[in-house]
Amino acid sequence: ARSATLRTIALIAGLGGVAQGLFLVLFLVYVTQNLGAGDTGAGIIRGVQAIGGVLGGLVAGLLARRFGPRSMIGDGYLLFGMLSLLTWNLAPFTTALWVYAGLFIAMGIPGVTTATGEITLVQKSVPPRALGRVIAAITTVDVAAQAIGLLIGGLLADSDAIVPVLDV
Repeated sequence: ARSATLRTIALIAGLGGVAQGLFLVLFLVYVTQNLGAGDTGAGIIRGVQAIGGVLGGLVAGLLARRFGPRSMIGDGYLLFGMLSLLTWNLAPFTTALWVYAGLFIAMGIPGVTTATGEITLVQKSVPPRALGRVIAAITTVDVAAQAIGLLIGGLLADSDAIVPVLDV
């Protein structure tokens, strides 16, 4: 990419893809082993994140007008990271599923606002005739990185190091 903004968005997509791939595997291990929840508990905790996604979608437009896309990305990832650290390190204190459901609802909000900020920056940085190609390239980076994260997550699933990996 010729643009520093697009290079940064592609880097975020790559890092985020690896993280998402790791999460998809290690989340199930965490919920079943660290929280002692079964398949239903894992499904509920994961499913309620969509509630936060809907809430994030409802406020994303307001946030974009007030703070701009760069703040939405930076502040969104900061909030998401803080919520993630809390979530993955809370098991010694509580394994109550309702607590984790609430945290996953909360994580859905910055998940959508960061994506909204990223899409907005891409749209502002790319001429309309190239927008499809650029979004396809960034999506390809994300999906390829996610595949790498899934493979690494599979290799780490039996280790005792899932919480430190999820913390990153």
